[in-house]
Amino acid sequence: MHQLVGRLAAVDPQAGESLKVIEFFDTLTTGQAGVPAIVRAGAVLSGATAGVALDGRVLRFDPEGRAQGGRTAPVVAAHEVGDASGWLEREGEPHANDAIIVERMTLAATTAHARRQPATASAELLLDDHADPEARARAAGALRLTGASVAVVATLPTDPDPGCGPAAIVATRYGVLRASLTVDPPASPAHPTGVGVAGGWETLPRSWRSAVVALRLSGSPHPLFRAQDLGVVLDAALAADAAAPGAPPHPDVAALLSLRDDHARDDRRDLLTTMDALVEHGSVRAAAVALGMHHSTVQARLPRVLDRLGYDPRSTLGRMRYTAARQLLALLESRLP
Repeated sequence: MHQLVGRLAAVDPQAGESLKVIEFFDTLTTGQAGVPAIVRAGAVLSGATAGVALDGRVLRFDPEGRAQGGRTAPVVAAHEVGDASGWLEREGEPHANDAIIVERMTLAATTAHARRQPATASAELLLDDHADPEARARAAGALRLTGASVAVVATLPTDPDPGCGPAAIVATRYGVLRASLTVDPPASPAHPTGVGVAGGWETLPRSWRSAVVALRLSGSPHPLFRAQDLGVVLDAALAADAAAPGAPPHPDVAALLSLRDDHARDDRRDLLTTMDALVEHGSVRAAAVALGMHHSTVQARLPRVLDRLGYDPRSTLGRMRYTAARQLLALLESRLP
């Protein structure tokens, strides 16, 4: 399918985009995603409020994945499969891919509805902090998670299921991911794995968000990343992760970006590399040795770097601030396959 998408995109970009939509919803179906995840995916993909009606139940989600009540915008595309229907709501004219998105969304939703698995449905409820509290409590009981310390494990749906507990396929702004609920997270996975912060079943939505952050920070040669290892930086990472797409980075992160873009005249290495060495080794001389530079060269760069940062990373508070900004920069630049 990937090769076909590439060939068609070269000949007909619109046809290539349509096949990407088909492949996207096929991935959700193959991964046994639930109806809410599929409708959320339709909303995120189309940039419109998406809805489906199945057996008298109506589900609607906006482009940010939030559940919605009554209809607030005109229907720009609709599709029916038997007694089920799906639609997209948006002000203005229909977009080029609206028809294929609503068609594939409706087909995927009806397929998921027909083969519903109780464990998957329960997992989806527990991950949704907007779901009815009583329904979530029943789901926790059904999965025997009441009173347990449970965490969410985030993995890519194209990788093997870690098999550590009931799982759901969830559409996120970073693509389709697998969320597994577990009391015993994997210790040495072979594939990228993010482990969220453990707690009671009531905290699973936050555990899921932290697992996504951890997955984005995972990578070779250490595919496992635990959100708890971020410590107090986790709250800042979660806030950055929840920011609107395209929002400017935190000023401390922007300062690091400017250091990386600034190369000293006497050396090809950027100033961020110099600062990393200084923070890691604790002194100008030790940093110079690690960089293979004369200590006077490193010392000469310091005023310029400190002025750009607005603080001194060699102090206790400055080191904490620099380390936090470095983690947020890694999160900002992370890319999932």
